[in-house]
Formats: sequence, structure tokens, C-alpha cells
Amino acid sequence: MGSTNGNGSPNKMTPELIAKLLAGKGSRGIYTAKFKNFRESDEPAVNVRDLAPLEFKESKVTALYQGFRNAIAELPEDGQENFVVKQNDGEVYLIDMEKSAAVVLAANS
Repeated sequence: MGSTNGNGSPNKMTPELIAKLLAGKGSRGIYTAKFKNFRESDEPAVNVRDLAPLEFKESKVTALYQGFRNAIAELPEDGQENFVVKQNDGEVYLIDMEKSAAVVLAANS
């Protein structure tokens, strides 16, 4: 059953409250899971906040950067060089070097 607000009326979960509760929610393995989703996507690069908007909304840039660096480090050594984590203007980006190279080459031809 739901909780009440003290006078017997049930508490309502507003979208704002749900977002606040989820923002910055640290979850063991979230970086690895979101990195795996990125690797399996067709995207050549992505702002990491787009991978988990609610969970990463309040995350510090340094935490995001290090979390994704650690996720890349879990790959076999010969696969790590295919991925780059970059910080730029207060944001963190994941770049798939193979997919990005194909996009850049296509744009320049």
C-alpha cells in the first residue's frame, strides 16, 4: 500500500519528485550497462547524459568521465582503443572510433 501524508490522504508521486529521486542515483554497474548499450547502437558518438538522462542529470563531469573510462577498461585490451571518452564544455562524450571514422570520411567525400 502507498504511504500517507499524515492526515490519511495518500502521497502523490509527481513527475518532479520521481525525477528528483532518480537524479544522481548511483547504481553499481550503470556505466558498464550504458556503455554496452552505446557499443551495440549505430551511434558514432553520444553525450553520455543522453544514455541515462534521469540517472546522470546531477552527476559531476568527473564522475561521468571516470565511470565510462572504467567501463572501457573492462573490455579486452585490443578493444579498448576503439573507444574514447572526452570532456568538452562541461559535458562528457563517448566516441566509437570506427563508426566515427566512417561518418567523417563520408562527410568529406
